[in-house]
Order: sequence, then C-alpha cells, then structure tokens
Amino acid sequence: MSNTVHTKRVRTPLGPSSLAATEATRTEAVVRRCCHAGAIVVAGIAFIVLCGVADKPVTWPLDYFSDMDVLTSGENFAEHGLISLHLLPVHYIGGISDNPQYYLHYPPFPNIMNGVLRILGVESLAVMRGFCAALFVIGLYCMYRAFATVIGHIPAVCGLAFITSTAYVAGYGLSIHQHTYNMFFMGLFFLFFFKAVEAEKRTACLWAACWIVLVLEALSSFEFIAYPQIFAWTYVIATRRFRKNLPLLIVLGSAAIFGMGLHLIQNISAVGWTEVLADRFGFRNFVRESRWTIWSQFPQLLTQRTAMSYYWPWPVLVILALQYLFPVHYKLSTGEASSKAIGLVLAAMLAGIGWYVFVPGHAFRHPHTVNQLLPLAFITMGGGLAIIGRWLFQRHIAAPLRVIAGVGLLAVVYGQYTTISSRLSSKGALPTSVMAEAIGSDILPNNVGVMFNTAAEAQFRYFIRRPAWRSLYLPIPFPESVKACQRYLPTGWLLKYYVLFAPFDSDTRDTYQYMVRNCPGQIAAVDGFENPKRYMLLFDMSELHKPPDERKGLSAEVRDNQLRGVFAPWTIPDLPGRIQRAWHNQAGG
Repeated sequence: MSNTVHTKRVRTPLGPSSLAATEATRTEAVVRRCCHAGAIVVAGIAFIVLCGVADKPVTWPLDYFSDMDVLTSGENFAEHGLISLHLLPVHYIGGISDNPQYYLHYPPFPNIMNGVLRILGVESLAVMRGFCAALFVIGLYCMYRAFATVIGHIPAVCGLAFITSTAYVAGYGLSIHQHTYNMFFMGLFFLFFFKAVEAEKRTACLWAACWIVLVLEALSSFEFIAYPQIFAWTYVIATRRFRKNLPLLIVLGSAAIFGMGLHLIQNISAVGWTEVLADRFGFRNFVRESRWTIWSQFPQLLTQRTAMSYYWPWPVLVILALQYLFPVHYKLSTGEASSKAIGLVLAAMLAGIGWYVFVPGHAFRHPHTVNQLLPLAFITMGGGLAIIGRWLFQRHIAAPLRVIAGVGLLAVVYGQYTTISSRLSSKGALPTSVMAEAIGSDILPNNVGVMFNTAAEAQFRYFIRRPAWRSLYLPIPFPESVKACQRYLPTGWLLKYYVLFAPFDSDTRDTYQYMVRNCPGQIAAVDGFENPKRYMLLFDMSELHKPPDERKGLSAEVRDNQLRGVFAPWTIPDLPGRIQRAWHNQAGG
C-alpha cells in the first residue's frame, strides 16, 4: 500500500484569473464613483440654473396658470386654515364664505404644501420655486441611481445629463404645481422599487416605502397612478420575478386606490355626495370626442409634443429603445443583465402609453402629459449617448464609427441648445392674460365678484385679487349661474360684474347678446392688440340678482346703442402703460 499522499491543487488567490477579476472590480468601482460624482454635478448645475431664473414673473414657466392657482390656494390655506378648508384648494382670493367653491378635480398635495410654506413664513415666489426645483432635481437623481443598477452607470449618467438639459425641465422644473412633485415621487418609486425587486429576501420596508410614495403621488396628481403599476408588472414579468413578487404587486396597486380614496373622502366631507358625483373628479368637461377619434390623433400629437419637450420625437425614442430590445452595439455581459435591460425598456414603453390609452381626453388636452415618456427618454437617450461615447473614446474603434458618433453628438448638443434657448426666450403671453393683468387689483371696487368669458381663470383671479368665474366653464348656464356663484360669496359681497374680452367666439355670442339687452356696459379699447382688434367690455350685473319683475331695465336709447356696439367708455388710468408692462412681464422679460 503506497504511503504517497495525494493533495488537490488549489488555485491561489493571487492567480491570473483572480487578479483579473480583482482589477475588473476595482475598475468598476472607480467608474461607479466617477458616475455618482458626475451625476451630482449634473443635478447641481440643473438646480443652480433653475434657481437662476426662479425670479422671473409668475407667468413665465409652462403651465403657469396652475402655479397661480397653487399660489392663491396656498394663500387661502395660510389665512383661513388647512383644516377649516378641508385640505381642499379654493382658487379665488377674498370673499370666501362658509360655503366656498372648492376645487374637487386634481389632488391637493401641491396646494397644501404651498400653504404650509406660507404658514412657515415663506412669501417669496423664488423661494417656493427653489424648493420645488430641489424636489424635481432630487427625483431625477433618484432615477439615475435606480436605472444605473439595470443599464449601467455610464448610460444612466448620460441619461441624466440629457434630461436635465431638455426643454421639459426648463419649462416645468420651476413649477410649484404637480410637475415637480411628480418627478420627485416617481424618482423615489424607481429607486425603492429596484432595490426591493433585487433584494435577496423580501424587504418589507422597501415595499412599504414604495407604497407610501405612490400614495403621496396619487395625492399630488392623477397622471402617474397607472404608470408605476404598468411599469412594475411589466418589469417583473419580463425578468421572470412574477411569482415571487405577485402578492407585493397586488398590495402596491392598492396605493393609488387608497390615495384616490382619501381625496374622495376630502371632497365628500366638504361638499357631500351629490356634488362629488356630479363633478366626477372634474373630468366631466374633458372629453367631447370619442376615444377612437382622440386615439387616432395621438401619433401626430405625440410627435409634436415630444419634439418640443425632448427635441427627439417619440419614433426616435422607440428606435433607440430597440437597441436594448435587440442589442447590437450595446451588448450586456450576462443573460440576466440583458433581460433586466429589456424588461426596463419594455416597462418604460408600455407604462408611457398607459395614460394615453386609459384617459385619452385628459392626455389630449394637456401638453405636459408628455412627462409619461420622460423615463423612456432618460433610458434610451442615455444609452444612445453611452454608445456615442464608446465609439468616440475607446480604442480600436473604426474611423467610420467615430465619424458617425461625432455627428450624432453634435446633433444631440444642437437639439438641446435649440430647445433650451427657445424655452428661455419664450414669448408665449396670451393677450387675454395680459389684459387681465392690465386691469389689476385697483380698478374694480372692493367686495365684488366677477364673471368673464375667456379661458384665463387662474390669471384673472390672480391679477384682480377678487373672486372670479369663467361663465362658460360652469355646469349651470348663464345667467342662472350668477345666483349659483353668488352663494360662494359672504354677506356684503356681490357678484357684480361681467368682463367680456373680445373678440369672442360663437360660444360667447349668446351671452353678449343677453348682456347688451339687459345690463349697462362700458368699453376699454386695448391699443397694441390688432388683427383682430382687442377690447374689454365691463357689464354691471347687479340687477340680475333681483326677481325679473323688479329689475330696472335699460333705457331704449342705451339698449339700441349697445346693440349697435356703442358703449360708454371704461376709463382705466394709463391703460397703454399697464398693457406694456403686463406684456413685458408675461413674455418672460
């Protein structure tokens, strides 16, 4: 029997394979740290730029009229109390009775936050915008951290750089309404979701964090109640994690229901079941065409909107997405990593179109719903820029590919410059909004409410600092709506005036004919607004509050003159100067 001892040779930790693996790990760690630092720099620059233009007039950013509603509702919360107003916005200043007209449509979280800021003593619009810009940028940075775990840190930081230099961020990054809160909560959702899905064990705290974030998102906006659900289900199915996460996905889906339920309870506690059901969350006025008609218009509409917000229209985003679905140039190291990238892109694509499928009328009405495609643009443009960078800076890349990459980089830089410069020099003031600012807060008497005819509700209320309603938007037709709105005013206040901005459309013509026959009017011509000529008519509706047999009618002479378009002058001191200053403010000057 041999005494020879046989020993098994073991590769030492310092062998070639181990050294290569260690070096690769070190390189990966260096790249990760550099990308994290780069992402912080990009986010910091975006925040500084946004704060640099935060003191522009309130009418400058996109969706500025919603900002005006947030400002007025925040002021009301600070003055009258959050609880006494049932945590619901009231969008007009002054004359708030015990039965105000609450805004029952969009969830109120941004309005509540603005009220909290005012209660804490914040009155500066620039500071309010800075707070919301910080939320916006933090949300985008969270998206970077989340997406980097799937597509890699270099594509993720490239995507962050692309998104922060788009017209969408320049237009909505200062919003004190829903847009900044949407990005903040969605960024947190992506971060917590990927950590939860990738965890070795079920991490209850991460899924609970996802749930809480989505509840707050549902209380900030309706627009992202479907997105995270579609995204989560698509991703776990594509990455074969469905069975493990099915119970948690079901629980996650209850977040939107819970958030909307809280908003419903708010509405019911304020106005009761009848008015809540009649309002239908404010969606009663949004759809006038069939779903098929609206859906057929989306390809062209989305092309236009994505080009305005991201420069690259949605077909380009889809083509770039195919590079992940069918990787050619950007090959991932393992099959698992490839399935994750494919799942991410599929989830971003399907979730991005979900809002357009389920609520087409609302998506058609509001240009900002292009935010549904922001994560897809983040991922695909980031991946495209990573490919460009690899072709430009890696060794052993053929010269033709370097030329293509150089041209592609110039095209991206040119697109970003074009969209940003057009947004920063926006001249999109509306004449009716300018006219509302020209009236201002000192022309009309105190303790009066106003009706008007044009689509400038927020602007009109904000500038005249009085309760105001757009008559055509009310569920009750004019003139019956006069008494209906009067009940929202306290004792001593009167819904006294109707301001009619002209020229007016066919919807206003019946109202105009009624007013010239029954109410005394005054006219103020607006110099500088030609083709068509702009003017304002001020009608006194005091008599409409009386029973018909007690009203003091117009004299025959006044009625005949008004029917011919001849009115007494409405004297507004320095009207040309007021118009000029208002136009300068609202054109982003």
